[in-house]
Amino acid sequence: MKSYISKIILSGILMIGLCATLGIGYAEEKGDPNIIKEVIMKKMKGEVAGISQNFISILYGQDEKTSYEMAFDIDKDVKIENKADLKQINIGNIVTVAYEETTEKLKDDKKGKIKVKNRTVKRIVFIKEREGVF
Repeated sequence: MKSYISKIILSGILMIGLCATLGIGYAEEKGDPNIIKEVIMKKMKGEVAGISQNFISILYGQDEKTSYEMAFDIDKDVKIENKADLKQINIGNIVTVAYEETTEKLKDDKKGKIKVKNRTVKRIVFIKEREGVF
């Protein structure tokens, strides 16, 4: 009797988990009709501040008090130009990245606030090696 009740309880928990998972997936797929989603391709040139297989950080500007840096995810099918692969690009190298920026904003927002959801690099163009010693 106890094993029968345990099986019923376990089945109920699994059904609730399955329904919740499907519901979340459906809600994400449908999207909010009040949100405008936009995907734009952009370019940026700068110095590599950090890099790994799926991440790159670019230092793109500097003044007396501040430096400006932007971080990106790297697409698994990224195109590399002027180098054989991503492992040959090092910190301090100058590169240009072409990236896809995904943004969202509310339709009724009077201020025009835009929320950046993701930046994914699609192409990296190597320009020159780092100068000096780090």
